[in-house]
Amino acid sequence: MENTDTAHKLDILLIAPPYEDTYGFMDIKTMGWYNPPLGLAYIQSFIKKHGFKSKTIDMICLSNPWEKICEIIAKFKPKYIGISCTTPMIPKAEKISKIAKGVDKNIKIILGGSHPTAMVQETIGYPWVDFVVFGEGEQTVLELLQDKNHEDIAGLAFKKNNNVVINKKRALIKNLDELPFPDVSDLPMEKYTSPWLGRATNIQMSRGCPYNCTFCASILVWDRKYRVRSVKNVIAEIKSYIDNYGITNFLFNDDTFTVSKKITLEFCEEIQRAKLKINWDCLTRLDCVDEELLTAMKKAGCKVIRYGIEYGSQKQLDSMNKQLEKDKLYDKLKLTQKAGIQTYGFFIIGQPYSTEQDLMDTIEFARSLPLDYAQFAMIVPLPGTKIWYDCLQKKGISLVTSDWSRFCFHNLPVVELPGIKPERILYFYRLAYKRFYFHFSFIVKRGLSSCFSGQILRDIKAFIAFLILTNRKDRLIKGE
Repeated sequence: MENTDTAHKLDILLIAPPYEDTYGFMDIKTMGWYNPPLGLAYIQSFIKKHGFKSKTIDMICLSNPWEKICEIIAKFKPKYIGISCTTPMIPKAEKISKIAKGVDKNIKIILGGSHPTAMVQETIGYPWVDFVVFGEGEQTVLELLQDKNHEDIAGLAFKKNNNVVINKKRALIKNLDELPFPDVSDLPMEKYTSPWLGRATNIQMSRGCPYNCTFCASILVWDRKYRVRSVKNVIAEIKSYIDNYGITNFLFNDDTFTVSKKITLEFCEEIQRAKLKINWDCLTRLDCVDEELLTAMKKAGCKVIRYGIEYGSQKQLDSMNKQLEKDKLYDKLKLTQKAGIQTYGFFIIGQPYSTEQDLMDTIEFARSLPLDYAQFAMIVPLPGTKIWYDCLQKKGISLVTSDWSRFCFHNLPVVELPGIKPERILYFYRLAYKRFYFHFSFIVKRGLSSCFSGQILRDIKAFIAFLILTNRKDRLIKGE
């Protein structure tokens, strides 16, 4: 007879905290924008390959997530709980930890992700954290489960005799093809969607970015080293999603998808050769595309390209090390549309030493560009970035709160600029959406395009979400 006390014992339970409210004013539930926790899925597949029992929970997909997570922890009795954390997720990670310790005080809590990597010393100092995995996590988590001597595990921080121990950083995986495909078997794949593609999943062809923008935290985990999987390996993963889940829409979450024109062309050619009927989008830079590449991407099923544009003046682009020439951006966007691919631009409201005129220039520059979509975000100094250190030194920007839950691009501002208080940053943020989306010519153009493309319902949802965003009344709360 099976012993019910150990029937559901797991080596590790991997948890992605619910994140919808950390988007603040951006109502992602209305828009229908969820992605599976790819980092945890990679870790799960890697440790399962070595014989360990694991389960992944994406809390945003649970009804009554906080009650449910308590039940799940009690049911599966994990030895470890691993939590993936960006900066605004820290308070939720603490809540998960306290729930877990309440179920079983012997459960060990592991934190990983961009924030613990940037703030190792502080994070391991929290009384509710037992281990921090910093940098690339697959091998580090495996060695922890294998009960290797903690001092010998690269990429691990822990406590020993009430002292903090931070080991050396782990070397990055050289050959990404050695990693098994992400294990998404525990995840509700039918729930993941994109506002412009519908039901979709995210996928990753590369890790790292060779660029060094002052606001970006990617360098903290990937060390500015660009590594790419083989096209054959990526195509095999795409086929597995088609065969196992009927998914034909993909969101590539590479930092800069088209870093290598040669590899991107090879990828597009292989999709056509394999006769894969898929739709996909990607994130890249305008100086990393040309007409030949865009034409090939369109033929391979690319529907939308999300471009990081950020600011409305060359001076601002230069000061944040974007390495873009403003005068060339319009033509590259027109080339994208000419190829039949929709354009999506990211913009940031504020940076060190910005003036109100700078903020307005960014808004008007966005309106002047041939863009199908635009996303505006308030400046957030993510720990470990250049802008974070500018805040600490009060170099043209300073913090107004130390509440990590506020460190989200669509929440109440966490900074002020010389002569620009947080409430004014919030004003320009909302103004940006009003100016871009709520004018007659855009609404007519977008409405006609939506009707022809068959995504009218998704665009209506997005319109409602933006309407809520621009009309909310929120009280700014000063931090300590």
